Formats: sequence, C-alpha cells, structure tokens
Amino acid sequence: MNPRQRRGVMMIVIAVVGAIAVFFAVLSYVNNIESEVGDKVQAWRLTSDVPQYQAIPLDSVEEVDVPARWLPDTAVRSLDDLVGMVAAADTPSGTLLQSSTVIAAPEVEPGTRAVTILVDAESGVAGKLTPGAQVDVWATFDADTTAVGPRTKVVAQGMRVLDVGLETERTRQTSAGVVEPSQAVPVTFVATTDEIKALTFAESFAIEVRLALRTPTDDSLVAPDKRSYEETFQIPGEER
Repeated sequence: MNPRQRRGVMMIVIAVVGAIAVFFAVLSYVNNIESEVGDKVQAWRLTSDVPQYQAIPLDSVEEVDVPARWLPDTAVRSLDDLVGMVAAADTPSGTLLQSSTVIAAPEVEPGTRAVTILVDAESGVAGKLTPGAQVDVWATFDADTTAVGPRTKVVAQGMRVLDVGLETERTRQTSAGVVEPSQAVPVTFVATTDEIKALTFAESFAIEVRLALRTPTDDSLVAPDKRSYEETFQIPGEER
C-alpha cells in the first residue's frame, strides 16, 4: 500500500469515527431533552372557532400529545369531559381545551332565556359576582335618552346570574359626550322576554349599568314609586 492509499484509508477511518461520535452526541442530546421534558400525555385542541355558549362538536377537536410537565392541571383529558358542555367564551381554533374554557350548558326554565350583557367592571359588585348570585340591575340614563333629564332606574330585579365572563375593554360615551375606553364584564342572566328587553335597552342606551347584590333569601321587590330616581337640583331662577 503506497502512502497515498494509506492516507485515504486514514481519512476514511477518521470520517467513520467522526460520524459515530456525532451519532452518539445527537443520541445523548435527544435522551437528555426527553429526560427533561418527561413523558407525553394526551390532551385536546380545537380545530375550528366555537362561539360562546355553543356546544363543542367532537369533529372540531383533535388529540395532541403534550409533555406532562407542561400540561395544565385543568386540561381536558377525555372527550367524555365535553359531554353536555359549551364554550365559556368565544374560543378560537388552536385553543387547548381546559376546564376554564368550557362550562355546563346553561340551565334555563321554560319561558326564560339566557342573555348576556356587558356591565361596567367598576360597578359590577367589585368582583364578588359569581354564578348563582341574585342581583338587581340599575341603569342611569342621560337627558338625551329620557328627554326629561337624567334618571336612574331599576330595570330588573332578582335576576339569577348564570355566568360571569372575563373583563374586556370597550368604548363608551360619557354624559359629557366624550368617547373613552372603559372596562366591562360580560354577565349572563336567566331572564324572561320582558327582562331581556329591559336589559338590552339598558346595555345599549344607559351611560352606566350597575348591579346590586342580594342575599340568597331576599325575594323582596323595590316598590313601583321607588324604582326611579330623578334629579332634584333646582334650576337657577326656577321655584320648586
């Protein structure tokens, strides 16, 4: 074997040894990553958008494998957990399903409906509102709406809260006509047709919607002559 052949053989041997070293280095790296990540477990992810309070179609979810250490404890682990459940809010495709993204389908009695309105966050019982609570709904309207001056009215009484959503931002026009951002919370009630009309009107035209929390055993009603408050400030030059 001449020197050139010996150098060729030596290069081949070096290349083989290098390839083996790289293989074991990659294998060691993969094993190290797997040991850090841990075992993978099954979870479920949406493949299409699901509107709030709509049932989650089983053909709109797909199984995904997620490292156990990265999977939230609240993750949905079985399709059986979706039976009788609906989306808690508008849920986009790609969302990993968790207990916070699904709720039991609203339970409403015959003659009633589930209706959601946005309530001013700062006046929505200061974060103490929970499903099952009963509240009165008060709304303040400005003179442009009433044509007779500012009024505060109770628009619905003894309303049962079905669900409380996450705080969101919206724009509202103040009594001075200034449009500014504000924080609001979507609250879902069980309501009759007349109550839905009143709640929808208040959400659309009131400058503020405020909730008054009741005790669970309180079924009293505000008397008709006490359901509205009107301004009592005397206009200069006018006698009362």
